[in-house]
Amino acid sequence: MAACPSITPGYPLIEKIRWKTLTSSFEELGEEQRKQKWLFPRRDLVLKFPALSSSQARELWDFYVARKGSFEAFNLFYDSIGKSTDTYSNEYVGTGDGSTYIFNLPSKNASSYTVYVDGIAQTEGTNYEIEIGGGEDGADRLAFIGHVTNEVRATGDGSTTDFSYTLDHSPVKPSSLTVHYTISGTSYTATDDGSGNISGTDCSGTITYETGDVSLTFTTAPDNGTDITNDYTYYNPPAVGQRITFDFTGYLKVRCRFAQDTASFEHFIYSATRVGIELRGLLNA
Repeated sequence: MAACPSITPGYPLIEKIRWKTLTSSFEELGEEQRKQKWLFPRRDLVLKFPALSSSQARELWDFYVARKGSFEAFNLFYDSIGKSTDTYSNEYVGTGDGSTYIFNLPSKNASSYTVYVDGIAQTEGTNYEIEIGGGEDGADRLAFIGHVTNEVRATGDGSTTDFSYTLDHSPVKPSSLTVHYTISGTSYTATDDGSGNISGTDCSGTITYETGDVSLTFTTAPDNGTDITNDYTYYNPPAVGQRITFDFTGYLKVRCRFAQDTASFEHFIYSATRVGIELRGLLNA
């Protein structure tokens, strides 16, 4: 998805919070009934640029044309329009489908953050990791994880040097695997290099991160009766229907589209400099 050009408006951003509520006055006694249709609001924006240079005007127009008017959504980061950092709560991230474990966050350069799954606060480093600026268009990125220690997948017999097995959980996070084994009474470890290669004392091998398949070859066989154990981090997607929300301090990301579908270059630039460009907010996923 594209990101809005970084041009600071000459006037403060106009931000309208929009909800969707169904109302009815046809119930018993004529009392008005209301039903909330959206759990999370949309943000409609108006950007006004009173002092656009000719190159900035062309950049905005070309961006509008590339989006095909109101057809294609885009991301707008508040730092790109000169807005300061702020604190936000209960911002929508996504809904679990049982397989997706990486999500783009509605933030840029977030700090003091908390991730929630169905309203329950998660623990960073235990349940999730955040990569600042690692997501789409420079947004922050969220990955849900789990950890395993001492998972036994093979046992030495004093003569076998080749082992193949599949870890209980996958996909495996690159650079997180440590294999423990014993040779001649001494404990050793081998680790992966983030590219699928495993190496350690008297040990080499490979791992396929997506499936958790591990192959090991030892120059000296592991001792008879000693376990080959594995410590690793795996990606752990939220269950189907689980709702992910986010509290943070930083720059907000708004997913939006142009409100108007028809414009000439002259009319578009007139709107940009005099009355403002209207952007229609979408669910911020």
